[in-house]
This record gives sequence, C-alpha cells and structure tokens, in this order.
Amino acid sequence: MRSPQGFRNGDTPSPHHRNPAPHFHNTVTLRKLRRFNSLILVFRVTAFTFSLASSVFMVTNSRGSDSPHWFDFDAFRFVFAANAIVALYSLF
Repeated sequence: MRSPQGFRNGDTPSPHHRNPAPHFHNTVTLRKLRRFNSLILVFRVTAFTFSLASSVFMVTNSRGSDSPHWFDFDAFRFVFAANAIVALYSLF
C-alpha cells in the first residue's frame, strides 16, 4: 500500500503498478498451521473410521429370520444413509 505522501506532492498513482503484499509467514505460524492441518486430518480419518464401522455393523447385524430387520424401519434407514454420507464425505 502506498503512503499518502505521494498524493500531497501531486504524484498520481499509476493504474498499472500494483504492489502485491508479500506472503510472509514466520516459523511459529507455519508450525501452528501444520499442526492444525494434521489435527483436521486426524479428525477426518476418525470420523471416516467410526461412520464406516457403524455402517458395516448395521449391514452385517442379523438376529434371526423371525425378528424384524433394521431396514424395515425408516429411522434406521435414515441413520444408515447418514453414516454412509458421512463416511464418503470424510473420505473425500
């Protein structure tokens, strides 16, 4: 950003001259950013693992032929779909 001193002396700013701000990050900021990104990755992997495990558990859980199954109920189908969506979202 240019100082206002140039405008006082009759200097007009050039429309073609742009002074981009340098991307300066100190080492503490870079460490914090790296730690934050790795923490987010751990949370995403954990969410994927638990949601995939719960989806697999719901699909493979069977009691017997005479008892009702989980897919007979709308609420359990909704939970299964939500777990599958969370697993896919966490993976990608």
